[in-house]
Amino acid sequence: FATFAKHRWLGRPLIDVYHDEFGSYPRSYYKAAIKAGRILVSGKRVTCDYSIKQGDELTHTVHRHEPAVGLSDLSSYTTSAADHEKEVKTPPIEIVYEDDTILVVDKPASMPIHACGAYNYNTLLEVLAHWKPESYGTGKLFTVHRLDKLTSGLVLIAKSSSLASSLGKCILERDGCEKVYLARVKGSFFDILQN
Repeated sequence: FATFAKHRWLGRPLIDVYHDEFGSYPRSYYKAAIKAGRILVSGKRVTCDYSIKQGDELTHTVHRHEPAVGLSDLSSYTTSAADHEKEVKTPPIEIVYEDDTILVVDKPASMPIHACGAYNYNTLLEVLAHWKPESYGTGKLFTVHRLDKLTSGLVLIAKSSSLASSLGKCILERDGCEKVYLARVKGSFFDILQN
């Protein structure tokens, strides 16, 4: 993260600005980050009591892990001894249908369709692109519609932007298609409705 010094920060100690303005972590974290060089001022290490000046650029390097997502069982690997690369024979996401123009997959719950928020790589499109870059790589698949991250179900993915637009318009206008949502319920749902 990077920002230039705000007027209200001028003359204040670096540790105070981070603790008061960026309260994501306790003061002890910011102190350790400044000492370790994860927080810099204009690209240089400074002390916790450094007084912020006009034109200073504050940077904070944070290591974050992307949240995990659920995938199908990836039990069929082959390993090449020469380069130690793993080749996944089975798709990490169930492919329900595929032809030259469209791909239909069963998206698991917990996985967003495209990069958003904390997700850059653990997305439906990125997982498919990593699995088969020659067929599903960047710019080769186009979303027709979305399902929320926590919703599982079938997703249509076009292999051209024009088909994605055309099918997307059909879904939006409910022209010759419909969406159906099913919910699994544990227990006697009917009894709850009667009371």
